[in-house]
Amino acid sequence: MMDPPLTSLGRDQARQQQSVARELHPTKIFVSPLCRAIQTALLTYTHLVRADPGMSLVAVEAAREQCGVHTCDRRRPITEASADFPQVDFSLIQDDEDELWLSLDARESASQEAERIYEFLCLVRDSGEKEVAVTTHSAWLFTMLNGVVDCQEHADHLAGFFNTGEIRSMVLSFQERALDSR
Repeated sequence: MMDPPLTSLGRDQARQQQSVARELHPTKIFVSPLCRAIQTALLTYTHLVRADPGMSLVAVEAAREQCGVHTCDRRRPITEASADFPQVDFSLIQDDEDELWLSLDARESASQEAERIYEFLCLVRDSGEKEVAVTTHSAWLFTMLNGVVDCQEHADHLAGFFNTGEIRSMVLSFQERALDSR
């Protein structure tokens, strides 16, 4: 099934995170454009969305699950998603159709996914926001924390696999480094 919604269990798990989410004060919520991630964000942060009509939920293509092979990771057209989720800003996504999903036979490489994650982190850095929430996919987070971000000092807390809807707080700092020319 392409871009399926959350299951009943997934909805329950997202609601269970609401008490933890109430302790956070993001000024923006970045979310994968896949249906299950958007639904997780809306359920988890319902207190923010209802209390502040200006709360920005921003869909970002670079924050989505690894692309290819699994049809559940293929997103539907943005015109459909925006009709179903009018409270989400899809303006950062250029293509209506899913241009990242490769095929049933080809999957995005780990290095391609890591490049997308890095692109996303630069977007967050450049957004000027002091505190954001990110609702995405556990494998994406695993790749971010084990292949893109240096979190060795807190690896026991951060680098493990995330449960559905699980919230982990972290502070990211960015250091400019010269890229080696290979």
